[in-house]
Amino acid sequence: MKTIFIVILMTVWANGEPEIIQYGTNVLNESYDTRRECEERLIVLAKGQDLIQEKAISGIVRKNLVFRAYGDDDRINLEYSCLAVNFKIF
Repeated sequence: MKTIFIVILMTVWANGEPEIIQYGTNVLNESYDTRRECEERLIVLAKGQDLIQEKAISGIVRKNLVFRAYGDDDRINLEYSCLAVNFKIF
């Protein structure tokens, strides 16, 4: 099993449900061998977009770097982050 990291762009609905709208591998045609490489690219992509850099813990996911935008009601409505993807090589 190999793990790669991709950048994702998520919107969050008013009820708090996230929706992934772009995958790094589909949109950017990029993947990374380490979370650090992915997060370095994330920093470049988030520049100039009025996003807030944070560390996040969600569920069982370990602490990771995210960039978020908040709506007028202080809810997250946009998030850039790195996603670990596991796959088998045949």
